[in-house]
Parts: sequence; C-alpha cells; structure tokens
Amino acid sequence: MSVKDKGIDIEGSIFLKAKRTTSAKILRSTIAILISNNEIHLLSDEDGGSNFDTPIKVNVWIKENNKGDEGELLNNTVSVEVKNNKIFGEGGIWDEYKAYIYAWAHISGVTTNMSNNKVSVKVLNNEIYSATELSADTAIFARGHIWVNSLDSSRTIKFENNTVTVVVEGNMVNNSSVETGINASAFLGMKSEADSNLVRLQDNNVSLSVAGNALKQAMIVEGSRMLGTGVWAFTYLGVNYDDPAYIENLDEVLADLRGPNYVSLSIVRNNLTMFDEAIHLPSLESLPRTEHYSIKEVTPDIHFNNFIYDNIGVYAEESNTVPEGYNLTHNWWGNVNGPSGIGHGSGCKVLGDAQASYTPWLNAPYPAGEPLTGVGTSSTVPSGNTLTLSKNDRYGGIWRNVSVTLTNDGESSSRFGLTIFRDGKPAPETPPTNTLYYFDVYVEDGDPTNMQVIVKANYSESYLGGAPEETLKLMWWNGSAWVEFSNCSVDTDHNVVTGYITPNTVPSIRDLRGTVVALVYTPSSAVVGGELEVPTASSDWGLVAAATLTVMAAVIVASRKL
Repeated sequence: MSVKDKGIDIEGSIFLKAKRTTSAKILRSTIAILISNNEIHLLSDEDGGSNFDTPIKVNVWIKENNKGDEGELLNNTVSVEVKNNKIFGEGGIWDEYKAYIYAWAHISGVTTNMSNNKVSVKVLNNEIYSATELSADTAIFARGHIWVNSLDSSRTIKFENNTVTVVVEGNMVNNSSVETGINASAFLGMKSEADSNLVRLQDNNVSLSVAGNALKQAMIVEGSRMLGTGVWAFTYLGVNYDDPAYIENLDEVLADLRGPNYVSLSIVRNNLTMFDEAIHLPSLESLPRTEHYSIKEVTPDIHFNNFIYDNIGVYAEESNTVPEGYNLTHNWWGNVNGPSGIGHGSGCKVLGDAQASYTPWLNAPYPAGEPLTGVGTSSTVPSGNTLTLSKNDRYGGIWRNVSVTLTNDGESSSRFGLTIFRDGKPAPETPPTNTLYYFDVYVEDGDPTNMQVIVKANYSESYLGGAPEETLKLMWWNGSAWVEFSNCSVDTDHNVVTGYITPNTVPSIRDLRGTVVALVYTPSSAVVGGELEVPTASSDWGLVAAATLTVMAAVIVASRKL
C-alpha cells in the first residue's frame, strides 16, 4: 500500500431525506459490522508517520432527515464489533483526530418518534503495540448514540424503549504516546433548535463499560509532566436546547420523563500506566428537574483499577448527573497509603470539583490487592517553617494516637503525611510478634542526606495484657520482610515508643516514601489470657504524650514524583 492509504475502512448508512410535507419512516432496518482476527502492520514513512490514516475505522448509521419533523424511526438496529485484531509496527499516526481503532454507530434524525431502536458498539480484546513510540490523537475511539434534532416547537418528541450500549474491554495498548488512550461515550437525547418542545422519555437505557484494558504510555515526558489521558468517558441521557435563553423557568414541563430511564457508567479492572490523567470524567448538563423527573441516576462504578506511575489517577468534574458523587473505592493508587490530591496518601492524585469517595482502597495491585481503610492527614511545609500534623483515632476497641512534626530548614517546600490504618492488611505479612496498630509516614521532596526523623507512637499498658513495656518496639515493612528499627527506645513513664531515623539507620530517610510501621510487643509467657481494657480520657491517656515525628531538613530540593 502507498503512504496514507486506509487499513480497514468501513463507512455506510441507511439514509432517508424527505421534503417538509412528507412523512418519512425508517422501520426494522439493521446494520451489523464485525471486524475480527486481522493483523495490521504499520510501516514508517520518510516523515516518521504511518502508512495508514486509521488502521481500523468503522462509521455506520441510520439517519432520517425530514425537514417537517413528521418522521419516525422504529425498531432499528446498528451494531459494530471490533475484536481480536492486532496492530503493530513502527509508524505513528500524526494527523489530529485519528485513532488506531475508530468505531462509531448511531441512529439519528429530524423526527417525532424515536422508539425501540438499538445501538451497540463493542471493541474487544485487540492489541496495539510497537517497539517504537506509537503516536496518535486516540488509541481507541468508541461511540454509540441515538439522537433527534427538533426544528418545530409545536411537536411532541417521543423517546421510548431505546438502548445504547458501548463496551471497550480486554484491549492492550503498549508503548504509546497518545492524547487519549480510550475515548468512549454513550448517549441518547435531543437537540432542540425551537423555543420549546415537550419531550417524552420513557424506558430508555444508556450504558458504557470500560473494563479489563491495559494501557501503557511510552516513557516520554514534557518538561516534568507526563502526557495524555488514559480513559475519557461519559454517558448522557437528556435534552439540549440550542439557545439557553429559551429555558426561562425550569419548573415548566420541558421534559416529560415517564421512566424509568437508566444511565450507567462502569470503568473497572483496567491497568493504566504513566498517564498525566489516567481517568477523566467530564461534566455534562443533565435534564431540567421538573415534577415529572424520573430518570434513574446510577452512581458510576470505578473500581479495581491499577494506577501505576500516573500523575492523576482520576479527575472528576462536577456534574449534576451524578449528584451523590463518584465512588472510587477498591482501586490501587500506587501506594499502600492511598491516593493523594483529595486523599491523604502519596499515591496517584484524585482531583476535580466533584465529590468522590475512595475508602476502602486496595493494599496492592488488583487482583491480589485487598481492601484497606484508614484515616490520615497531609500538608506542605514551606521553607523555614515548622508544622505539626496529628491524628487520634479510636476504632475497633483500640485508641491510636500519632502526630507528625516537620521542621523544614531547606530551600524548598516539602510535603509530608500520616495515615493510621484501621481494617485490612497494610503489608502482605504480619510481624513475627504481637501488634498494637499500624501507621504510615511519608516525606516527599527534599535532600534525604540532610534530614533527621524522630517517630513517636503512644501506647496504653492496658493493651499489653501484662507483657513488659520494655518489649515494645517499632518495626517497618521493607517490601519483603518486617525489620526492627535500628535505633528505638521506650519511655515507660510517658508511654511513648520512639524511633530515630537518619540517612544511615534502618529504615533510612530514603525509605520514607510510604513506609508501613508497626508498633509491636512480645507477650509475657506468664500471661495465659484476659481482656484488654480500653482507656478512658481520665485514665491512662491523661499522662500520654502525643506521638511525634520530627524532620529537620538542612537542604530540600523539589523532586518529581512519577
């Protein structure tokens, strides 16, 4: 093939254009496209580009264009399936808006009755790989929609029993340099160019699933910033008025939703590596809330994803289509202490205007990772300042008390944080002796050769079951085993265990990048059994000093975190 020829390019339609006085109908029509088990080699041209614009492209639709708004589209089906294909080689796709796999199916028209139609787009188990950098606007583009344009305000638009389904699952994209790894959307609705329309939406379903994909960007950075978005996804069911001025009173019945209508979004079991934004959830306007409002809003499922060396794990824009916020639980954020951003950990960030919950998170990458919960805090200390973070947590019959003090004498700011773990296993193995509780400390940015850290953890004698206080010590998980602090002491007068950390201790300053610490003790052989007494504010804790972590930094240099 010559340079810029097509790979697999399918474009087709069932199209009906009618005059204004004609009543047009498209009934029981079907378009079904299957592209499977192909192998496509990208060859580099003299400019470093590819010999294909788009290796696999499918764009099919059923469209009725009746200027009189009298048309009907009933019982039609458009389906596209692209699966088990392999695309690999040397060249990139440099043109804007191009993709390695492009799949779009839709049904649309200027009509008064859009009912019992189905649109399905599936992109499954494809492999896109190159030994060199793969460049494109998008690796996989998948879109399905059912849409009506209205020109006449006197018409009532009927939407009933339509289904839009988009599934992107089991695909692998490796060594890419793309603006977007997966651009997926599913929507159903209407655009009105008239001043008002009564729109009847009933028993419609819109669903989008992005599951089990593995996306890895090439090791390329722009300054100190990684490139690209891993997954850009949205679902929508609604009415869009061409001129917002037409909507003067949202209490007017602009949309008659007799429901239930269902909208769902699922992003699960994906491996997303080295993206600037691993998942981006855009903001969309929902339907006007009227007394007939009955759409079924489904909280998006965003679970069991592995965010690996990403800058931002999830960026969620505020949207009234998701009033309860986004559920981001059971994901691996790249560190056992959970996400940063709105989170208190040092893993990939969770950012955006939308509400989001991320607890519990996973203690290791899916599928081996298990749920883990905790409470914590984090902050940034400017150069020449001292700041204390503290956390008191009473959970499961144990009162944990930890504080962190960072003195920053360096020339740049330093970020630090503290997490007290509750349920779950913060490390794959438990310490070889009894554990009171676990916590995590991290210090980011700065020169580790000019820092000293002092860790202090509180305890109550009633928790020891008669064991000698002198057996208390701090241990840390080094990634493969539990190791004792090389410099640790017990203050039995104030019930504090102190560990000292320098560049030459175990653990060292360099190890404080999400370090799980356990406060442990050795049980007395004379103790057979008994119950632990939870201290009250007037008993043991009245004399307990706050646990403290002090960091003295002579020189701090900002460093980039992948």
